[in-house]
Amino acid sequence: SAPLTVDTRPPFSMAELVATVSGADVKVWRPDSQRAECTASTALRCEVSALQWSPTNGALACGGFDGRAHLLKPSGELLGVIPHASSPEDVAEANGAINALAFSKGSRYLATGGADAEVVIWDLKRKSKLKTLSGHVDEVNAVVYSPGDQHVASGGASGSVLLHSPVSGLAVGEMRVVSDVPDADGGITSLHYSPHRRQMLASSSMDGRVQLWDTGIRRLGQNLQASAGASPCWQASFSPTASGLVAAACGDGRVTLLDVNAPGASKGVGSIALGAEARCLSWRSDGKVIAAGSSDGRVVWIDPRMLSSSLGAGYGGAGSAVLYTTAAHVGAARRGGV
Repeated sequence: SAPLTVDTRPPFSMAELVATVSGADVKVWRPDSQRAECTASTALRCEVSALQWSPTNGALACGGFDGRAHLLKPSGELLGVIPHASSPEDVAEANGAINALAFSKGSRYLATGGADAEVVIWDLKRKSKLKTLSGHVDEVNAVVYSPGDQHVASGGASGSVLLHSPVSGLAVGEMRVVSDVPDADGGITSLHYSPHRRQMLASSSMDGRVQLWDTGIRRLGQNLQASAGASPCWQASFSPTASGLVAAACGDGRVTLLDVNAPGASKGVGSIALGAEARCLSWRSDGKVIAAGSSDGRVVWIDPRMLSSSLGAGYGGAGSAVLYTTAAHVGAARRGGV
């Protein structure tokens, strides 16, 4: 069964929608307190490697293996494809899979990064390429706009995090982790800005770690072990409500909570085993639920308060943390996510 890509409109609420994909199969779900109902299912013409909801909730961007972004309505209806067929020059330059997507604050611009080692900013209103951001030497796995759209941050398989101006297209900073483990793969797998500290950026990496960067001074603040052994950390995401709390989706099969403000070297405050590799996650807007996608095609809905006594009086241990599980894409054997 397949690695699943689960992507919610980050952060999501129970009244909002959750999108999942495995291969070319994209589904939209409406979760409540006891179950999630599938409200739309769309089979695209190519496999999808990334999902991203627009901040204005009107579109779901799907990064295709064909090098194009397929835009869907929440109903599953196709809105359009970027680059559009009417732009043959842009279509001809679409090389390799799109691994990452990020909307600007107003949803007019879409940044994509992928196998061609470039980040491209698209003007969705004009349906044309606006900027190409260069500097990576290997494929781009993560892209995110900073709060206020001042920068576009991107993370590459080489382990570098680049900051570009979306206005000029010029690189304004580069950050990199030097691993203390010989021959370790430090490739970046995700990026997420803190909603509490505008210049704090979290990244996750193939060596199982979560990095915290101060983008103001372009410096690494913390480099934390999240996943056990040699397994990767696929995604790290800040809590929308608890300052300093980070959830990590780990290749060791766990969703791990880290308190980056905790004293001492140990930052782990709780974890839960999913029974399969944890590939992606997203917080609910009130910080009381995490949706985690597993490699066997399930979405596991988790109450993080049950994983750590520091999050509230409801602490009951990992065994009581699972609210319910949704079999979203069971039986598939392709890359995917939530």
